[in-house]
Amino acid sequence: MRCCVRHARELALLLVALGALFRLGTALVAPPDRLYWDEPSYWSRAQRVLETGDQGSAWQPPAQAYALAGVRALCGADPAAARALNAVWFLLAAGGLVALAGGWSRALVPVAILSLHPVLVGHAGFVLNENLFLALLFWALALQERGGTGARAGAGALWALAALTREIALPLFLWNLALQGLRAARGGVRWRHCAALGLAFAACVTPWLVRNARVEGRPVFTTSSGFNLWAGNQAEVAPAYSWQSHQLGIYYRHYLGFGASELARDDVARARAFAFLRAEQPRWLWRKPWMGLSHLFEPDNYVLRRVRLGHYGPLAPGTRRALALVTLAGEGLALAWGILRLLRLRPSNRRSLVLGMLLAAGGIHLVAVADARHRLVLELLPLATAGARLRRPSAARLALAGATTLLLVALAGLSPGREALLETLRLP
Repeated sequence: MRCCVRHARELALLLVALGALFRLGTALVAPPDRLYWDEPSYWSRAQRVLETGDQGSAWQPPAQAYALAGVRALCGADPAAARALNAVWFLLAAGGLVALAGGWSRALVPVAILSLHPVLVGHAGFVLNENLFLALLFWALALQERGGTGARAGAGALWALAALTREIALPLFLWNLALQGLRAARGGVRWRHCAALGLAFAACVTPWLVRNARVEGRPVFTTSSGFNLWAGNQAEVAPAYSWQSHQLGIYYRHYLGFGASELARDDVARARAFAFLRAEQPRWLWRKPWMGLSHLFEPDNYVLRRVRLGHYGPLAPGTRRALALVTLAGEGLALAWGILRLLRLRPSNRRSLVLGMLLAAGGIHLVAVADARHRLVLELLPLATAGARLRRPSAARLALAGATTLLLVALAGLSPGREALLETLRLP
């Protein structure tokens, strides 16, 4: 252990190099053979950005489409370069963790998890936004812990870019800003630092809200929040409490009949979801959390889903089983580490921030829709504790962390994704 601490910088850099190589391999050597799920919409919106300067939709935040547009402008319509860009985002995320931890030794384990997490490595073969989101989030957290108004303003801008990448950053930032305001009220930080954080965030998201007010008719952040709420709270397309993310197209086609415009459809979807919520009380109070948890922890992660769909070509049964073992074991280890890490945190501003972010993001997914892609970011949020003060490990905390991890694994075994996992493994 002392040897690891003495050579923490060298080990961390080695892990980062491995992580970058793995991502380049996933992106360039063994990528999937097509774009899928949200990828075609990001890719087509990137092309529209090049043609018109606007992505043409408020369905999703715009940052990913603009990042992909830059790649398309430089490298053409082949998505290989866009996939390779994930390695760049990973390098930035790793640097953010080191800056957040304030030292190589304290960042070593978080950097190792970020570098080697098999599902996140698999996402390097997709043109999705997880890697970009993590880079922005970690650097935002790192900057806001540094003194000075300029650093806080920079953190606010990065928080805004994170929200413009994934909408889930909005409630995370609001929780963060509330904590910063509470610290200012207690004299822990200066009010001007808190104001710089909030004003920089507002300045960076305002152009997007103005665009939506002009084009959509109201300054909404996206026009998909109503869909997400309705998809998890309806009995029109499928039986209530049986959301299946791989059947997203069926839900979306039904949703398109709700109105002529994006905003109108989303308003109708939200109204229908609230009507369902009212009609389902009180059983919604226990049925919906069970649905959300079981879908959130389903074993059918996004890498295995694409293996099952044949996007990596025909694979031998042994290869499929190995991919299942590696990805699920990696997720399980990251989950166990995150639970133990949270149990060992000493009371601090960072602990309040990370626990609040986990509760906010998890709660939103449970109430709306949840699947394995949402789980990935939740698994990696404990990395934001890099450098935070820890209690000494104790038998009680180890036992509690182990029991909690086993409980979640058991929950995964009861989820709808268990049949898909058996199909991936080609077991009877």
